[in-house]
Amino acid sequence: MRCLLTILILSLSQGVAAQHGFQEGFLLTHRLDTTRGLIRFSGEADVPRPCLFKSSKKDAVQEIYPGTVHGFCTDKGAYYYSRSIGRSHDVFLEVLVKGYVSLFKFGGMFFIEKGDSAFFELSDEREVMVVEGQQRLQKSYNYARMLALVMSDCPEVSKQVSSTPLKDRPLVNLVTEYNRCKGSPSELFRVKSKSGDKRLRSSKPSRSSP
Repeated sequence: MRCLLTILILSLSQGVAAQHGFQEGFLLTHRLDTTRGLIRFSGEADVPRPCLFKSSKKDAVQEIYPGTVHGFCTDKGAYYYSRSIGRSHDVFLEVLVKGYVSLFKFGGMFFIEKGDSAFFELSDEREVMVVEGQQRLQKSYNYARMLALVMSDCPEVSKQVSSTPLKDRPLVNLVTEYNRCKGSPSELFRVKSKSGDKRLRSSKPSRSSP
């Protein structure tokens, strides 16, 4: 009797665990048709991985790989879409800002896109530099130079680049300000912070913008 009770408890706990982490949302096909259901995805790893999808709580879990769909959204505001970033396989990029300049994230890496052509990784790899005759490993700040180049046509924003760390919220604020300077609205999505995930509202250009 005790054995049967243990098996029942284990079965129930496994069922609860299987539901853990799923959020309501929808898949976007390449034709931008939607399929609603439950989605589970962790965008923290720097490796390509599928999202988990099921049409309802009772349905079996499906693995949806990058390239097989346009992307997916959760009702909490997260938006991921499939794209190549120079690797052997497509990945799901998290969209943080969509606008004249767009901002994306994959694991711990950030990317920006200006228009439909210029797509760059924002990197801050360490490099060996000679300081007072000694070799030291220092941050390269390559991302700051790239941002300054991309935003050079808006001096009031480009001068903020040097004080902008390579983190979600500061980058979102910078890109949003640049889009506003260019008279373009920014569609903002979920931004992670220490206090939890937050969904930012759409930002429209100010009346004084060109």
